[in-house]
Amino acid sequence: HSTGSGGGIAVAECSPVLSHLIVRNSWAAVNGGGIYMAYGSPMLSNVTTVHNTATYGGGVYMETATPTVAAMTIDSNSAVQRGGGMYMNTSTPLLSNTTVQYNSASFGGGVYIDGSEVNLSTLTVSYNQSVNDGGGISADNAVVGLSNSTVASNTGNFGGGIYTSMSRLYLDSTVVTGNTANFTGGGIYIETGILYATNATLSYNTAINSLGGGAYISLFEPELDVSDFIGSTLPGFSHSDIVGNHVQGLYGGGLYITSSSGLAQPHAADTQP
Repeated sequence: HSTGSGGGIAVAECSPVLSHLIVRNSWAAVNGGGIYMAYGSPMLSNVTTVHNTATYGGGVYMETATPTVAAMTIDSNSAVQRGGGMYMNTSTPLLSNTTVQYNSASFGGGVYIDGSEVNLSTLTVSYNQSVNDGGGISADNAVVGLSNSTVASNTGNFGGGIYTSMSRLYLDSTVVTGNTANFTGGGIYIETGILYATNATLSYNTAINSLGGGAYISLFEPELDVSDFIGSTLPGFSHSDIVGNHVQGLYGGGLYITSSSGLAQPHAADTQP
């Protein structure tokens, strides 16, 4: 245990290789119940963090770090505040083949991303729970890229699967399915941000008491003109499936979009109005 950070392992200002490890039943009073990484570029492969607890980043906490993470399992960790499974603070990690499941926190049950630019591929985020925002993933002032990934069966008050604020979210060949928000944005909640989704699937998500069963999107840049994106990607959904989502409150079984700069061009549409 640690009265500071890094209940199981603390890595600072160095870049070790950690492989084939299990970090379990550890506790930190502040950051990183299982693993704390700061100011380095460590490599992690085949590492499991399970049943760890902290105030921030129950399983893993990254601070101004650039780790490379592959084949990691982050399971059944908890945070009092943010990032039950993992907290990324002003970091630029590369994550692949990683599973984040059964974690819990007040914000960002699975993953909390703060002021970071992250590339996440072949990631599975499932069965995580947040008391407030982002059952699976919560991001603030961040750029988040998710490719060939699945966000499924997570729960939170706002953004059952993914919640972002003042951020850009890029989804490529990613499935967001079976997530639940107690209020708004069953699958995805975008608060003053931008969403780019290509070859994505948004399916069978539920918002219980408000708006946007599949996604609630409040766009940050309503002044954008189509000409600004000549030769690039327009914000919104392109070549994507939006199907089977449900809202039990007001509007937008599939999507609820405010402002005028988003485009919705799905292959399949919801039957829910």
